[in-house]
Amino acid sequence: MNAPMTGNAERVFAQFLELERQTRAAQSTEQLAYSLVNDGQPLFGYRHAALLIAGKVRAVTAVSSVDPNAPFVAFVEQAVAQLHKHGLGQAAREVPAAQLSEQVQADWQSLSAGHVFWLPLIDPQGRVFGGVWLARPATAPAVAAAPDPQASGADAADSGAPIGAGARRSGAVGSPSCGG
Repeated sequence: MNAPMTGNAERVFAQFLELERQTRAAQSTEQLAYSLVNDGQPLFGYRHAALLIAGKVRAVTAVSSVDPNAPFVAFVEQAVAQLHKHGLGQAAREVPAAQLSEQVQADWQSLSAGHVFWLPLIDPQGRVFGGVWLARPATAPAVAAAPDPQASGADAADSGAPIGAGARRSGAVGSPSCGG
């Protein structure tokens, strides 16, 4: 029996499954990289993301071709190198700005969003080979929920659309205003 999905949790889970399907459907490493930094944006609400492999940025939100000399690219590579230097790049975590050099902190203020989460990519032997830098404004709520007009009673208080739920799914997700 298939019941209609009306609650926030069900909608978020459906979006997550669609994200998994899109990621698995990538037919090249370039498509996979692009999907990793763009397709999760409506679900997770980040402003921009950067995929790093072996210390180098390989993909950035809303950018089709990464310029290795771009200020944002250099900043993210330096910030992640410092995370690893301080032993902080091995686990998924919020990036502590205080652990980074003054120059990287200054670049962060001008080039990235206020809150950053580092999600390392780990090989089968347990070694970090890259990761994803996910940034969102400091004032962004952890979960943006709008009331579901179909919800009633106890459901009304905790149901709503996740960040970007109204975003079109045709084409690439991301806009030039995403920064980076």
